[in-house]
Parts: sequence; structure tokens; C-alpha cells
Amino acid sequence: MTELHDRELVERFVARRDEEAFRQLFRRHSPRLFAMALRLTGGRRADAEDLVQDTWLRAARRLPNFEWRSALGTWLGAIAINCARERLRKRAVEAAGDAEAAERVEAAPSSPVDAIDLERAIASLA
Repeated sequence: MTELHDRELVERFVARRDEEAFRQLFRRHSPRLFAMALRLTGGRRADAEDLVQDTWLRAARRLPNFEWRSALGTWLGAIAINCARERLRKRAVEAAGDAEAAERVEAAPSSPVDAIDLERAIASLA
């Protein structure tokens, strides 16, 4: 299969569940997602790999509804961030043994450095 644009690959995957189209998307976007996942997981490779896998699983289910308001890489990055937040929330609940801990994690203000890192990570996906 020749080099196709993201939109064409997404259309092929959505219309026919074209595995080769999905494979190309995966190969194209996974290196950046993995780099971002490493930052989001504090450099823990296994957690970053799991995060990338979770991101792609969620993206595959939601691709039919993707509206192209942003670049595909940006959208995937947002999914990765949401998956990372959910993992943090889940770990907080497991560690503390109550739902209040999860709310504290979500409500905790981000530092300016975290916000800048997040913006850079998203920009690198565009």
C-alpha cells in the first residue's frame, strides 16, 4: 500500500476495517504517542506501552466519530492524556481505598510546568 494521508487511512479503516490502513496509522503515530506516554508515566516504559495500547484501543472504537476538527495526532494525544488521567485516578482509588482520592487527583491543580509540558506534547503530535 502506498503512503496515504491520515484521512484516507481512517476512511479505509472505518469503511472496511482495513487492517493495513490501521497498521499504517499505528506505525505513523505510535512513536510520538510513546514519547508522550513516557512523559505522562514518569519514564516507566511498561506503563507507557500500556498507555499507548489503551489509546489505540479507544481510538479504534471512536474513529468512526472523529470529525477532523484537529489533526489525527492531536486527537490521539488527547486520548492518551485522558487514558493517563483515568489510570492515575484508578491508582489513587486503589491506593487510598476510597473514591475521594480519585476526586482529589482530578481536582488537583496542574503546575505551570506541567501545563507547558502538556502543551508541548500535544503540539509535537500535530
